[in-house]
Amino acid sequence: MVNGAKVTSAVSSLIDICDRILKGQEVDLGSVEAIHQAVLRGDIITQPTRIEEELVSKEELDQDVGLNLLQLLGGKKLGERFAPAPESYDGEVITGPVPSGSRSGGAAAAAAAATKDDADPACDEERDVVAASLMPAMEAVLATVDEWRFNAFKLAEVTQGHPLSALGFWLMKRYDLISIFQLDATKLARFLRKIEDGYPDNPYHNKTHAADVLQGMHCLLTRGGLHRRLGEDVAIFASYLAAIAHDYEHKGLNNDFLVRVGDELAFTYNDISPMENHHIAAAFKLMRQKDYNFIKKIPREKWVRLRRLLIDMVLATDMKQHFNILSKFQSKLQVKLRSTNFAAPNLSHLEPAGHDEPLPISDDDADKSLVLQVGLKCADVGHLAAPWEVHHRWVSGLEEEFFRQGDKEKSMHMMVSPLMDRGKDGITKSQVGFFDIVALPLFYSWASVFHEALPLVRAVEDNCNRWRSLEMGRQAGSK
Repeated sequence: MVNGAKVTSAVSSLIDICDRILKGQEVDLGSVEAIHQAVLRGDIITQPTRIEEELVSKEELDQDVGLNLLQLLGGKKLGERFAPAPESYDGEVITGPVPSGSRSGGAAAAAAAATKDDADPACDEERDVVAASLMPAMEAVLATVDEWRFNAFKLAEVTQGHPLSALGFWLMKRYDLISIFQLDATKLARFLRKIEDGYPDNPYHNKTHAADVLQGMHCLLTRGGLHRRLGEDVAIFASYLAAIAHDYEHKGLNNDFLVRVGDELAFTYNDISPMENHHIAAAFKLMRQKDYNFIKKIPREKWVRLRRLLIDMVLATDMKQHFNILSKFQSKLQVKLRSTNFAAPNLSHLEPAGHDEPLPISDDDADKSLVLQVGLKCADVGHLAAPWEVHHRWVSGLEEEFFRQGDKEKSMHMMVSPLMDRGKDGITKSQVGFFDIVALPLFYSWASVFHEALPLVRAVEDNCNRWRSLEMGRQAGSK
């Protein structure tokens, strides 16, 4: 009995199946199918209150697993729930394993990949992650994933706090990467959730930020033409994984602070990008564990390539390396690909996307890695192109995270880092300088090579102009 409501043996069987899956035990396929059909018919389980209460009553059963599995069993089939890409979408859909063969792309491929494993009980944990994307509200947000201006906060809301695992798994399904690389989908789902749980509840460097970066990298690959120019599935896979893990277990403190206080990570990595080194090293360590090793069937040559790209991309997110990396990108690739005006605000000389067949990135692995590094750097500050309210919320979150470090420095009688003193102006009062010195040159350089990203640049400029207007207003008010 649950709150006086009768719950038949079908519910008990469902709970038993969930328990067995979580414990890694075998499950009878017939029982799974019988329960699935019973719930779809609605003629066995009596539910005047909430079956969820029974599903989550056991200590071993994660509440999200129980709730999402129940929702999945009682809803439409996966293939009927994935919303197609918006008709207005004019970007590129990733299609075909490179360089040979082809596969269906977009939402249709994701739906097909999701439904073909429905009868396999080993995929229940995988479907736990997918289930979060099956709510109508989730579908509405996923319909905007291909847009330059994205609201990751809304994604976090509709996934009930699981934006990274839901989006990560959905994209892997959508572009058939699970089949291409023979991934263990159940362990991939488990890995994504574990990585997501490893993001602390920082004001800025949190799981919603990671989901935002993942969506930004996705847009660069699709609408921004990056995949078409690179031409290899390993690069797509690396891009998604790097975005997912790029701030894993972030302390909410910058590298300079970790070095100054002699943090364990600073000693471990000899004061060289301690936070970024930890992000990717910890992700690899997790991946090596039996329960999370979703990638063990990948050929060694591709694994070596994938690992190298992941390391290069995540380490490139250290802002201390920013100008060095951008300088290499400008001197090597913009010249090689016949681009001009590295940081000029006027990009009108560029051909609109689709008028010219762009030159492919060279076959040199170092060049491809450099492109992906700069791509992830753009995605890492992708909120600069978000709608103003969303962008302002991200900046305010980063300012609060900086102030918390400043508070810690004060409590330790240390010199407070610039822009981190809560009693003085923070980064919300210095955004114009950040845009002019860091952000705009980065996005102008990127768009000089990837002309398809011009809408992204214009969105960044719009937000920059808003900050510039606010600063002019403050200056006028102080006179």
